[in-house]
Amino acid sequence: MQERESAKCIQPEEITPNARTIVAPRLREAIEREGIVAGGKTFSEEEIDAMKEELFALQASADEGHKNPYHNEGHGRDVDKRFETLLATFDLPNWQRAAYRLIPATHDLYHSGEMKRVADDGLSNEEIAAVAGDGFAEEKGFSPYQRAILYGGNIGSTFGNPEVHPETTIEKVFALADVGGFTKTWDDWIEESGNVLAEQSAEKHITSPKEWLNSQQAFIEYCEGLLDDVRKETLGNNRMITVLSNWGRHLEEKKRTVETLLGLAAKEDGSETKHQRWSAVKEYILPFLNKN
Repeated sequence: MQERESAKCIQPEEITPNARTIVAPRLREAIEREGIVAGGKTFSEEEIDAMKEELFALQASADEGHKNPYHNEGHGRDVDKRFETLLATFDLPNWQRAAYRLIPATHDLYHSGEMKRVADDGLSNEEIAAVAGDGFAEEKGFSPYQRAILYGGNIGSTFGNPEVHPETTIEKVFALADVGGFTKTWDDWIEESGNVLAEQSAEKHITSPKEWLNSQQAFIEYCEGLLDDVRKETLGNNRMITVLSNWGRHLEEKKRTVETLLGLAAKEDGSETKHQRWSAVKEYILPFLNKN
């Protein structure tokens, strides 16, 4: 499908401040050559679904040689499901939705498995993914505007650069989907959190389950802030409000449980069920701690 919808010529920062400094050389060249025109190529839902499968296959291939405990194909698919749920609450033109829908499948491409990537090129994990995602989008005929949307979504979710944050509403929505493992059951969330710890512990020097719980408490506070930001920016979107209310309940449940377990860690008292949960935390988390 070759149709292009167009509008006024705008500057990259009007899409996202995260597009002001672009490390993807071919995207930068395209913007300098063509400018940024609001619009782009339209795609069917099936075409985008097929592209996502191509990208997940690339991640799966990378996983075969270097299986990250957390930043892998499975995580990408989890994020994709959550983001699609949130994105479906917005009424967007086809060309714009197409660019957004590729973000989950590109955001961790070729991730090193480290919080801060150590590489000769000096690029963060998110920048590596953004460059790879842009190359894929260019190959598929996406416009510079669409590619800038994709680029901003990838860069905006970064934890590797404290100066970069999600800026636009959709970037914040994606960042929430990225960390939204709290919507899972307690056991699944613990397992996912343990996989995150396997990638983080060498850098964070977490040495005990209690320290890990403290880090989870701080992470929950971050998620609460992000959830609140998305709520404020999507007022009037009743479908989004419904989804976020449900997500908020999941997050509150995790928060209460972590607070309870921290109390048990300090006092070693409480109900038998709570003792069992604390034992389960220690049993699952200690092997990750002992690796470092």
